[in-house]
Amino acid sequence: MSLTAFQFLIAQDDMRLITGWQYKAKEDQDWKDCQLPSSIYSILESQGLIPNPYLPGQEGILQWVDQKTWMFRAFFQPDSSWKNNEKTELLLSGLDVFAEVRLNGMTVVKTENAFRSWTIPIDPWLKSDSNELLIIFQPTFPECIQRFKKLTAPLPGEERVVARTAQFRFGWDFAPRFTGCAIRQLPAIRHTRNIALENFRIHTLQIQEDQAELELILNLRTEYSDTCFIQLIIGQDSFYFSGQSGNLMKEQRMRLTLRNPKLWWPSGQGSQHLYNCHLNIYNSDGVPLVSRTRTLGIRTIRLIQEPDEYGSSFQFMVNDRPVFMKGANLVPDDALSPLHTDPEVFIRSLQESHFNMIRIWGGGTYESDSFYQACDQYGILVWQDFMFACAMYPGDDHFLENVREEALQQITRLSGYACIALWCGNNENHEGWERWGWQLTLTPKSRKRIWGDYEKLFLDILPGLVSSYGNQCSYVDSSPKFGRGDSRFKKEGDAHDWGIWHDGLPFSEFAKRVPRFLSEAGFQSLPSVEILSRYIPDQDLQIDSDAMKTRQKHRIGFNIMSDYISRDLPEPKDVPSWSYLSQINQAEGMALGIKAHRLAKPYCMGTLYWQLNDCWPGISWSGIEYGGRWKAMHHKAYHLYQPVLCTAQIKEKQLELSVVSDLPHADSIQVKLRILDSEGREFYSWATQALISADLPVRLLAMDISEIMELTKISKIFVLTEWAYGSQSDYELVPLVPLKEVAFKKANFTIQDFKQTPNGFEFLLSTDQIAKSVYLGETSDWRFYPNFIDLIPGRPMVVKLFTSSQQLTPDELKIQSIFDFQNQNK
Repeated sequence: MSLTAFQFLIAQDDMRLITGWQYKAKEDQDWKDCQLPSSIYSILESQGLIPNPYLPGQEGILQWVDQKTWMFRAFFQPDSSWKNNEKTELLLSGLDVFAEVRLNGMTVVKTENAFRSWTIPIDPWLKSDSNELLIIFQPTFPECIQRFKKLTAPLPGEERVVARTAQFRFGWDFAPRFTGCAIRQLPAIRHTRNIALENFRIHTLQIQEDQAELELILNLRTEYSDTCFIQLIIGQDSFYFSGQSGNLMKEQRMRLTLRNPKLWWPSGQGSQHLYNCHLNIYNSDGVPLVSRTRTLGIRTIRLIQEPDEYGSSFQFMVNDRPVFMKGANLVPDDALSPLHTDPEVFIRSLQESHFNMIRIWGGGTYESDSFYQACDQYGILVWQDFMFACAMYPGDDHFLENVREEALQQITRLSGYACIALWCGNNENHEGWERWGWQLTLTPKSRKRIWGDYEKLFLDILPGLVSSYGNQCSYVDSSPKFGRGDSRFKKEGDAHDWGIWHDGLPFSEFAKRVPRFLSEAGFQSLPSVEILSRYIPDQDLQIDSDAMKTRQKHRIGFNIMSDYISRDLPEPKDVPSWSYLSQINQAEGMALGIKAHRLAKPYCMGTLYWQLNDCWPGISWSGIEYGGRWKAMHHKAYHLYQPVLCTAQIKEKQLELSVVSDLPHADSIQVKLRILDSEGREFYSWATQALISADLPVRLLAMDISEIMELTKISKIFVLTEWAYGSQSDYELVPLVPLKEVAFKKANFTIQDFKQTPNGFEFLLSTDQIAKSVYLGETSDWRFYPNFIDLIPGRPMVVKLFTSSQQLTPDELKIQSIFDFQNQNK
């Protein structure tokens, strides 16, 4: 998921500087070889000069790295025909963050924005033989301190606000602090012949029954005017235009009509049809100048915010169809350097988990082109924050112009992707200004100026750029619209509901505080023991050890988790039980809210929990831990986000059974509800067949169960709901009391049909007793799907084990459930 800022910036005859890089601290004499792209931390670690930065204590020790000036150099020769080219350019992107770039001793540019790219003519300094490219990075945090001191008044957010880099790098409540420099994309040399194509994208303007109105947008540049001829091939259709090349960023916009278009839909709503598009540009003599390809998804997406009887709606319309959004918030996948994993695999797994949207959080980074391409391919919509979070930012002309260029480059880069659903100005800046006490220490003059700067950036510059270049995309200035301290937070706009964490509200309240669209809410859990043990020595693998405490970035995170676990679950005794129980607590608690959101459709039209993934092996709100292993939360999300969800809710002595569907069509569903006890006795059975639509949830059953509750101990009673539609089926098991009070019996698990597959093994897992949150123990090489399973007698579960091992027997598997933790001291 590395930053790639110029997918279409590189001409066909470019030369990338891929090898031959060296680095050193400014005061050192010797240069050392290094591999780029990378961060200075990853380079030093790879050469054995520092320990792994994620080991205990290293975060503090390694702060010296960002106190030094680091230098990188490479030597290159132009290609043999460089003198015949009209211009040679240096292409830069992902320089993080305060850098001076020299070519053969001459400064060609100074950069201060990790989110921007630069195209620099270098002919005056280019030699025909060896050329030295030198990049000098000033220490990030010391530079921030100096710039921050020069501000008219201190700004909320402190020193990080002056640096255009990922804000979480300065430390967050889920992330360590590593602010040292990085080169996140290799510089390149481009030799242009007559013409350069800086950007190529196609926007969808309007869709009618049998045609789509499209707009081809090009940025062509030469140093002289000339007529060029343009051919655009979309699928099997060809379109022809003539254009005039001109100065950099002088756009050419050409409209066209595509007959009988195949539309692109988000996952679960239809196919993700992508047209293969070919662009060819010729000069007036018919000589080919430029050839490019890209894909095109034809769709319209609008965010509808209209007054209604409750307040104001917040729903996304895709191709004029309202779509309930299901997903989570994405953070960078590594605090140091990108993991270089294939985003296609990651995004495909989200589609398989029934996601249809992710929010790219404003404290991180814009993602790579390959990331958005994968989102297009698999139908994952993107709520894209601009990279501002939990702070107020400078408003001087220099800063605003820097940000304006950043935003322009990112909008034009991303606007051609079908997946982009929304641009959001910032994360919680408005909420912080209104509710977090930021204004208390400011003079009236400073308050007026700082808020005026906010308005210039988030209410003028950014929405103006999105409107002009964003492919009809909607824009909101901040998320959330109203904080949870404002009574309107449930009735208007999107909501960040942190009542279940910061305010200590019970999970049951989460289900009652249903907003119009949930864009953040979450709960912490520990990662797996396997990932913790990679970074913490065995003797320190204790919940109260200093090594473990460094994993926790929230001031009272352990206390909050302990409090919530004690309400519903057995008390954890050691790190393995903390890992398991905290994950069950997170998954079961979040499930209450997510189910309530889906059942409140169309009042509520989306739920994006915090957070999807992790940037280091720490304790956080993630559903997927560092390295990609699913926690119980993500396994639960797979169940909660499936297209058709049938769920029972118990309110005192009332049982309600409801079904909600996100299918784009009506379907028939068979539902069976049983009330039984832990010994298998059945007290009640009910079945029906119903027609479900995507418009409204349906309440299938409402009944008083007080008499049933008197037949046996309430701690033994479960409500089992089973449903099937088409070729799909699932079930849900709901106890009537907190899990720590449920009278589970010891289950005997049986593994049958254990067979090898291309990716590992597959088997049937069954039980002779009701078993809740059944966990198959994972290792560094074992990952089970599904896991944290609810099992019932008579219904075996197909489980897949992904592993590189070729020799494995069922006896080697370790299986646990809630029962084992209820009885861990017996």
